[in-house]
Amino acid sequence: MVDRLSSLRGQDRAVSLLRRYFETGNVPAGLLFHGEEGTGKEKAALAFLAGLLCRNRMEDGACGECPDCRLLSSGTHPNLLSISPENHFIQIAEVRRLKEELSLKAFSDRPRAALICPADRMTIQAANALLKTLEEPPPETHLLLVAHRLSRLPPTIVSRCQKIPFRTMPDETVEEILGALQAKGKRHSPASLRAAAACAGGSPGRALLLLEEMEEGRKAWVGLFSSQDPQAVSS
Repeated sequence: MVDRLSSLRGQDRAVSLLRRYFETGNVPAGLLFHGEEGTGKEKAALAFLAGLLCRNRMEDGACGECPDCRLLSSGTHPNLLSISPENHFIQIAEVRRLKEELSLKAFSDRPRAALICPADRMTIQAANALLKTLEEPPPETHLLLVAHRLSRLPPTIVSRCQKIPFRTMPDETVEEILGALQAKGKRHSPASLRAAAACAGGSPGRALLLLEEMEEGRKAWVGLFSSQDPQAVSS
């Protein structure tokens, strides 16, 4: 299943910018999704990529039913490339492999897209290797960079991309997002949702991690006090 832009909560400005690219058909070769970790940047980038590759694109992005959408859902679309860190950083060899693949003929008549996430983990050598492709991209090719810390990217990379900013959200919005997510899976008490949202600094992703930690801590205490060994409680 592919996401649509309407699935993004609390990022109205970013969604508006991305929809405008769909409406005008003037999609930049380089897009830079930046902001705090856990605010929906990668999800937005994937939803936008789906819309780019979809044959029956709607105002909100991909149709979810065409052959290209089905390939995306299965993770096998030949026109979508991605690189992510190996051993913490994105190395120059990975960028060179990406450039080599982009230099080859596309497998289908759809645009080609490359997702680099998180782009702020590129070494300076890798970033410099990517620069030429951003300046002179192959036809119908789009590079989507996702960065948690804009300051960790070279200014030359930042200046050659259209920036899509993602903001931290009010606690109430984070709590609403958590509530919507838990309706599809594990249940947490309203007090837990409220506490996680209040401590997450406006990041739903961080709030989810906090919920997991709270649940693990609760289970540890329950296991400790339900132990039949008195020494386990006193140790």
